[in-house]
Order: sequence, then structure tokens, then C-alpha cells
Amino acid sequence: MSLPSQTEVYYDIFALLLVPNSSNRKGLKGNPV
Repeated sequence: MSLPSQTEVYYDIFALLLVPNSSNRKGLKGNPV
């Protein structure tokens, strides 16, 4: 199961939008999109 980096980024954004948790918020701060 190998997904392209683009898909991973999309999944990250999706997770952030779907589950705005403190952990996700930290990730957002670390990765300014």
C-alpha cells in the first residue's frame, strides 16, 4: 500500500478539517499550509 506524498498531504488536511483536535492543531502549527 504505497500512496503518493500528495495523497498523504490531502489526507492530513482532511483529518485536520474533519477532526479539529489539539493534536491536529499542533500539526497545523508545525505545517503552515
